[in-house]
Amino acid sequence: MFPADESIAIGELVVYPLVLIALLFVLARHGLRRESGFIFLASFTIVRIIGASFQVAAVKSPSVSNSTWAAILQSLGLGPLIMSTSSLLKRTIDQTSTHVRSNSGNEGINSILPRIPIVGLLYRMISRKATASSRRSRVIQCLHFGSLVPIILFIVGATHETSDNSSDQRSGKAMVKAGFLLFVGIYAIVVFLAAKSASEFHKIPVGEKRILAAVLVAIPLLAVRILFGILAIFTDFSAFSSQHGSPAVRVCMSILEEFIIVVMYTFVGLTVPRYNATESDRLESQIPLAKQSPVSPNAPYPAPYPAPHSAPHGYSNRNNWDGTTVDRSTVQNYTNAPPVV
Repeated sequence: MFPADESIAIGELVVYPLVLIALLFVLARHGLRRESGFIFLASFTIVRIIGASFQVAAVKSPSVSNSTWAAILQSLGLGPLIMSTSSLLKRTIDQTSTHVRSNSGNEGINSILPRIPIVGLLYRMISRKATASSRRSRVIQCLHFGSLVPIILFIVGATHETSDNSSDQRSGKAMVKAGFLLFVGIYAIVVFLAAKSASEFHKIPVGEKRILAAVLVAIPLLAVRILFGILAIFTDFSAFSSQHGSPAVRVCMSILEEFIIVVMYTFVGLTVPRYNATESDRLESQIPLAKQSPVSPNAPYPAPYPAPHSAPHGYSNRNNWDGTTVDRSTVQNYTNAPPVV
């Protein structure tokens, strides 16, 4: 009979390599771009496999090194999951940028809030039309870089906590707490952006609805995982201790939630269309055509629209196709009309 911690680690070593194989197919399909989100998911899977290996080694051959690395890798699971969630949310925002405006239907609010100095700046950052270069996408990109800070704090803090020096132990705990609070703040921003996208769920293309639905399901699971981290880091409850806590509590509030999110995102990656940022940008670049000013009658008609009075080969531009005379005033009015998109 294996000890509980070793049994959990062996279970992860059995399950996560299979998930990693499926993720390799997902990465081959969607690529290694951050926007796809699956590169972070693969990173999480690798971290869990290596961490479980150190956990088994720590049980079989107890040493400070094995225990330290097992604790460090165990604490790094939350970061890649949040980054993967935010990346999938960014994909939904980018791919729907040519279909919906985030501030549609709020004309009264739109005319008031932008005039308030600080509130107006924040409002324009969040409520602007969601495009690949919009503020919401840039916020998520900043979150990716910002997630590196708590990851570094977790690594350094966990290393100091295993030190024999009491001063290093205190500083290590402070670093771990600071890193976790940063993750909580990043999670709160992701929840806000996901709620904004959920309000436009009925306007999202079918393929992207599946991704957003997975993100919305993952958010409460991440909340349970974060709650476990809060109880383990900021309280003295022995059941939530990272080293000597209850294995059942860790399975129910941490490992199970992580596994459900990973399997769900992997399934989504195998079923949704490939992410095409170039196509999204191309569609977005065509939107300003609808806002062009009317062209003059003597100017060439803008591409890609054909000249309104052009005729097929064999017919004169002075006559209609049936041979009757063209009403030049009609052509003039039609020429002066703006292009129809």
